[in-house]
Amino acid sequence: MWLGSLVGGMSEFESDVETARSLLDREGLDGFFVGVVDDEELDYVLSHEFEDAETTGMRALSLLAAHVESFSTQAGVPAEQVAEDVVRLLDAQPREEQD
Repeated sequence: MWLGSLVGGMSEFESDVETARSLLDREGLDGFFVGVVDDEELDYVLSHEFEDAETTGMRALSLLAAHVESFSTQAGVPAEQVAEDVVRLLDAQPREEQD
């Protein structure tokens, strides 16, 4: 373990997990998206109480933009590159047929 990442006895990751738990424990949430990586498995849950499609769409896009910006900062690459990589990954995934 890298000692520089320890904050008050907790690693940076452990501290981030606690931050995520406290965010979900707040009153008055309108929606959330949680993704968890466990070894090779990715699980997620998305839920919201928005009644109109415009609000739902704008909040989803805002959340996506925040994720892209966060990943670009962590990777040290432009946000546009991360967004392009996301599109390539989506294009490579098999799509479910919709009725």
